[in-house]
This record gives sequence, structure tokens and C-alpha cells, in this order.
Amino acid sequence: MITKTVHSMSDGEFEGYVNEHYGPGFNFVAVVECSNDTQHVFNPESDVDAESVLDMHEGNWYSVRVDEILGDMVNNGHLPDGEYLINVSW
Repeated sequence: MITKTVHSMSDGEFEGYVNEHYGPGFNFVAVVECSNDTQHVFNPESDVDAESVLDMHEGNWYSVRVDEILGDMVNNGHLPDGEYLINVSW
């Protein structure tokens, strides 16, 4: 049997965490290019390169992946480790 932790949140909740940590401007729906009433699963990237971290802090959201954002936030203690389910509904 495999047990894993899955953290579930809305796209708005995730945007709040990202904007609080890196500054305003992140929009999940725009970055992921997803539609309404969808769910997206991500595993935090454990080895995020320095260039991606710099892009996050500069607000260059289209050059980083959501798993890298999650990985940086987990690595810095801003979010717990585990799989992430992000729900989009507007």
C-alpha cells in the first residue's frame, strides 16, 4: 500500500500564496492556460535552478513551471511537501 499526502486548493488560494511570497502578478489560469472546472495535479520540483528562482522573483511567470514554483515554496518552508491538486472554477 502506498500512502501519499495530497494538498487541495483553489487556483485563487494558490495565487494568494504565490503573490504573497514573490509579489503580485501571478495568475494560475493564464500561466497554465487552463479552462474552467478543471483540476491540475503537481508534484513540487525538488531541485529548482537559480535562474528559475530569479524569474519567479522578477515576475517572469511564463518562463517557470508550476512544479518549480511549488518546489521553491516547499524548499523554503512556505508550503508543506506533497502532491498538490489545484482546482479551477469561476
